[in-house]
Amino acid sequence: MLKKIKELCKVRLGHSFRSRIINEPEGITGVILPRDITQDGRLDFATTGIVRTNIEPQHPLKSGDVVFVNKGRFSAAVFEGDELCTVPSSVLVLSVIDEQVLPEYLAIYINSDVGQKSLGKMVECSTVPFLSRQNLMQWQVPIPELRKQSTLVAFNNAMRQIRQKQARKNELLIHLLNSELE
Repeated sequence: MLKKIKELCKVRLGHSFRSRIINEPEGITGVILPRDITQDGRLDFATTGIVRTNIEPQHPLKSGDVVFVNKGRFSAAVFEGDELCTVPSSVLVLSVIDEQVLPEYLAIYINSDVGQKSLGKMVECSTVPFLSRQNLMQWQVPIPELRKQSTLVAFNNAMRQIRQKQARKNELLIHLLNSELE
């Protein structure tokens, strides 16, 4: 069954910062930037760490919110946790309101080749391609039964673990090769 995003989620813009976001290591609020949202649906702070600020957001992220990069590239991840966090206005927040939809499924669909192709039909082009909140709300997403969504989420998690283990294996092999060459 196809459903429009506006039937599944409340969609809002992230926090509108009045100036450049400056990292304040002792800040009370974590800021998830577009660079932290990977194409495979993870929040990755390994490279630079999470940016912190002392601004209290009007609408902090809640566990289960889907954060969606809607400029340049289109990727989504599910925010999990209870830490005070927000996103800048260059990221949309999708809060799932339909009990028959898993946030993880929605993020998986957005990041999938099928989802990306479907999103591509709704893109507004300027110098940087983007997807407006209004267009996203009209986007239709196939919603399978909850059991199938759960299976797809579990399958995606297993694939992610395999990719991580393979990447670690490759690092070790490169290290071994380099140590033999010294």
